[in-house]
Amino acid sequence: MLNNLLHNLIQLSKELIITLVLLQIALLLIKSVIRYLVPKSVSLGFRFTFKAIKFILLQLYALILFIVKLYNQNQPVPQKQADNVIYLKHRARGPSFGSRSKVELKHKGFDTVGVLSKAGIKGAITTDSPVVPLKYLPLCAALAVKEGMEEEEALKAITINAAEILGIEDRVGSLEVGKDADIVIWNGHPFDLRATVEYTLIDGKVVYKR
Repeated sequence: MLNNLLHNLIQLSKELIITLVLLQIALLLIKSVIRYLVPKSVSLGFRFTFKAIKFILLQLYALILFIVKLYNQNQPVPQKQADNVIYLKHRARGPSFGSRSKVELKHKGFDTVGVLSKAGIKGAITTDSPVVPLKYLPLCAALAVKEGMEEEEALKAITINAAEILGIEDRVGSLEVGKDADIVIWNGHPFDLRATVEYTLIDGKVVYKR
């Protein structure tokens, strides 16, 4: 019964949202005309009226959004989405290295990938390069370790896990016979900020030597 009621409200909301948009456009046009044709002393009353109408419109928009959210919460999970549960368990996490510049980043932190790893969910850490340069990937992994992730799991999150998620683990992601010989040799642990690269090999050839 609630679902049917919400469905009817959604249909009504679709028509109402169009009406509200048209009404808002009309108000903007009327406001522009009044601003140029009506004396300022007289237009003050109109300005107050427009502000009151604008407030009502905003409340109606908020009500429509609430109805849509409530309707979506009461919908069953589609079969296609249910079939993709395995896919949802293997996702890249990040970028966490940066500011909380958006609403969806309000609670972000480096502990997320570690929590998922301990729950048995395979994850990879990403920098969203070039937003955050790729060279900071080991730093992101180190910060995940600092927040409780196992060191080995953090290393996997920037190597083999990422390769498996992308479906290219037969070529890259680990040191095995038959894979691309893309290797980096450090003079310390990659998660140590003081460590530097001594050698870089691509396809078995040295392309960088310190």
